[in-house]
Amino acid sequence: MLPDTLGVIGLGAIGGSIAWQASGAGVRRVLGFTRRPADGVAAVRAGALTELATSPGYVLQHADVVILAVPPAVTLR
Repeated sequence: MLPDTLGVIGLGAIGGSIAWQASGAGVRRVLGFTRRPADGVAAVRAGALTELATSPGYVLQHADVVILAVPPAVTLR
């Protein structure tokens, strides 16, 4: 079963790949957040995201499932 909306926080190699695969698998809406604007732009251009969020809070509020694809130290903060 696919979530209607998937959120990905961290759009580097791992997060970007998860978002791209989710889009290809038929997830209707893929939200993403990254602190690196170039990663976000690349994810949108590649079709991995339907929406680039301006904050992690936005992703948490609007996604059914959220993937944290950031380094462990960042996750703990």
